[in-house]
Formats: sequence, structure tokens, C-alpha cells
Amino acid sequence: MTERLVVRGGTVVDGTGSPARQADILVENGSILAVETSIDSGTDAETIDAAGRVVAPGFVDLHTHADYSILAFPSADSALRQGVTTIAVGNCGGGVAPISDAHDIRPVAFALRPEWGVDIAWRSFPEYMEYLSGLAVNVAAMVPHGALRNAVMGVVPRPATVVELETMTRLLDEAMQAGAVGMSTGLQYRPGCWAPESEIRHLVEVVGSHGGIYATHMRDRSESYVAAIREALAASADTGAHLQLSHVVARPNAPESEIEAALTVMNQAATGQFSVDTFPERWGPGLLIDLFPDELMEGDTSQVLARLADPTTRSVMEHHVDAEASFLARVAGYDELFLSSVPDRPDLTGVSLGDWEAVGAFCCDLLIEAADRLREIGIRHIYADESAIDDVLTLPFCLVASDGLVTAGEDSGCPLPWSASTYGYTVRVLEHYVRERKLLTLEDAVRKMTSLPATALGLTDRGTIAPGKQADLVIFDAETVHDRSTPVAMARHPTGIEKVVVNGSVAVDHTGVTAHREGILVS
Repeated sequence: MTERLVVRGGTVVDGTGSPARQADILVENGSILAVETSIDSGTDAETIDAAGRVVAPGFVDLHTHADYSILAFPSADSALRQGVTTIAVGNCGGGVAPISDAHDIRPVAFALRPEWGVDIAWRSFPEYMEYLSGLAVNVAAMVPHGALRNAVMGVVPRPATVVELETMTRLLDEAMQAGAVGMSTGLQYRPGCWAPESEIRHLVEVVGSHGGIYATHMRDRSESYVAAIREALAASADTGAHLQLSHVVARPNAPESEIEAALTVMNQAATGQFSVDTFPERWGPGLLIDLFPDELMEGDTSQVLARLADPTTRSVMEHHVDAEASFLARVAGYDELFLSSVPDRPDLTGVSLGDWEAVGAFCCDLLIEAADRLREIGIRHIYADESAIDDVLTLPFCLVASDGLVTAGEDSGCPLPWSASTYGYTVRVLEHYVRERKLLTLEDAVRKMTSLPATALGLTDRGTIAPGKQADLVIFDAETVHDRSTPVAMARHPTGIEKVVVNGSVAVDHTGVTAHREGILVS
């Protein structure tokens, strides 16, 4: 850690939404000591010349699926190069802890790639959190409800028994006491879709007793959009938990009446412990298995493969896919669904499912070919119409997150791009929504990527630039910052992010990512 650092002459956008101002920032032993018009730092301080540049708090990515990938890529290139200094893991109910040897973790883990060489030696969530230090970024850890449920009862389509719920409660409380910041659910995915409202409410009460966050991928953002929001509000009401509605923008096929009513309900809820998020693009990441029937994807991978080997069951699977029965297929059809990653088949990257006449048969064949890696087949789908993103993004209580991973390399050198937001969501906001469209002011855009997510996560020591805060900083050229990622070429670092500081040490400079690993587990 750099003992003493001064950032001189920059335009400070402090994360609160207050007007930008010219100021120097003095950092000592990882913390901000002073923010003043002119600072005499003495001769022993490392100096960063920020003249003509914006100095903002390090961006806080509240919604990632980097639970496993951050351990495989501790340099966190894709995050740091876009100015992200803190990530939250454990979203959408999926993750890699807690674990029971009785149940395969793969059905509830996002982006788990054994070839990345991470030894899953932990079992409890507190044990997993011990691995979240010495990384290049800070990490806030949420307990994934799907992983919690899987550890106790497996991936089965039924409510938890009283004993199972008591065990989940104990494991969740243990994690919160150890420093977890909250819990997430993925109620549109397995196994969250099988959890009754009473189960969720019981667990959120545990989160609230610790003052944590409850982040939820709701059950629906289309025909039952409002009902899903009301369910989330009921789960957190009077618990003390902060409610975070994950990537909350309505799907393109949502009825207009549902969208209008949902915006009304969200605005009414904003008087309490409540916020929402979105990623700033029309394309979202998903998995091929999400196109198949829930009841036929339950259990471990060997059980799914056994069903695919049975002609009768396979026929049901094919028909389900061909009928566009999945919530993802109903949004825009298969012409707008693309394969983003297929194990050992790079030739299929970017292929539209609409190119195949018998989509169901093609998808079943892909799962069989992938075998144990069938849950690794990624898709790129339409997330939302841009106008719907605008409606949510401009809400004062909406923050911006990536819904991405943490990875490294560019283009073919990246082992798993996942999404364009993985590489450029912050810069897309600054370029597209601030500079080009002027939908957001620079000050508000920075607030949506710093203090707003930090507050939702309960992080009181970062997210703004002020004396006493940790020195997580990003220095960028607001006039030239550019997102180089595209829906097809997703793995490309942005330009215009010039320096990034994590806990007082320079993590990105003109050479790229440095060797510093000053990230910590935050709570």
C-alpha cells in the first residue's frame, strides 16, 4: 500500500450527486485524509496529476456473478479497467457456497469452470469468505438462496420442510455473523422458483436482524410484474433489510398496464429501505438450460443427462423449446437468442438459435454433447427495450450494475466473455447516457455507480470522496471515455479510464493493471 498519495488538480465528482468541483485529494495509509482546493502534501507523497480529468469514487458493482471467477482471475482486469473497485457476489440466488458433499454445486453456480484451476476447498459460507482477500478489488458477499437451499435439500421442486428451513436459517445467520452483507434470491430460476413466499420471508427476517440487504431476481417482469414486486416488498417489510430489486426493467413483452403500475409501486416504495438496479444495455446473459422445463432440469447433471437419453422425456423437452415456452424465448423469439459460449465449440459462438429449423432437437443435442459441462452453455438474449431501460435508469433510486463476471483477456483471449457489461458497463453509462444522450448528468451517473450501491450494500466507508473514507478512486477523461465492447465482441476493455486506486494503491495506470492486490472483504 502506498503510504501517502496526492491526486492534484482534478474535477472531483464526489459520488453524492453534488456539483463537481476542482480539488486536490490527499490519501494516507489507504484512507482519504483531506479534500481541499490546494493541498501541500510535502515531498514524500506519490503524486497523480489529474488536471483536465474527472476524479470519482471507485465504482461499486452491486450485481455480479463473479463468485468463482474472481478467484480464478484475482487481478480482476475486466472490472478494474472500467473503474470498478468493489464488486458484490452471490446474486440471483446462485453461487458456490455453502456446499454439502451430498449435492452437486453446479446446478446453482454461475460460471463455474473447473479448467480455471480453483480448488473448491471450502464448505461453509464463512470458509468461502476467507478466500475473498488479497484480490485486486474489494468484495462484498451475499449468501445465495439457491446455494443455501441446495446445500440443505438439493435441487428439488418442493417447499422446504420445517427442519430444512431451520437448517437454512442457521447457515444464513452464521454467514451474516461472519460478515456476509445479505442474501439474494433467483425466483425465476431453479431452485428459487420452488420456494414459497413464507420460506423467503423467514430468511429475509434473518437478513434484516443483521441490517443486511435482500437482493432479488423477482419471479416475473412481464405478465405478473406488479405481483412480483409486491411479493418482494412483502418479504422485506418491517424486517430491517434493505430491498434491492435486481435488473428490474420490464421485459419487452410486458403489458403496458403492468409497466405503468410497476413504476407507481416502485416510486411509492422508495420512501423506505429500497432501491433497484439495471445494466445499461438491451442484451442480457443467460444459460441454454433456461429454455427447458424446470421439472426436467432438477437434480444433478447426471440426472439431466439421463432424462435426455430417454426418448419420451427428450421429446417433451424438444416440444417445450419448440413451443417457445420459456420466459426468455417468449420475449423476442429465437432469432434474437444467440449462443455466447459453448464448451469446446468456439465455432458456435454468435450463432442464432433461429438459424435452426428444429430448435428443440438442436438444443438437446448441444446439452448431450456438452455432457458434464451442459450448464456452461451461455446465451445472449434481449433484456429490454431501450425506452424501458430509460424509464428505470432515470429513477432517483435506480443504481447501475453489470450482471457480469470478473475475467481477463480480450476477444479470443478471454476465457468467458459472459456479457458486454462485464467489460464496459460503467463506461457505457458515461459515454452513452451522459455525454451522448444527456439523459443523466455526470454527477448523477457517478452517484448511481458509487454511493447508491454502497449504501444499498451497507458499506459506510466507501462510495464517496470525503475525509475518512477509504481511498477507492477512478480518474477518467469524460470527453473521450469509450466503451469498446459490442453485443458480439463483448470482451474488450474501454478507453479513457486512466488511473484506478484501490485502498490507496494504484491498481490501474498507463501500463494497464498493476501488480497491487489491495482488495479486501467488505461488509
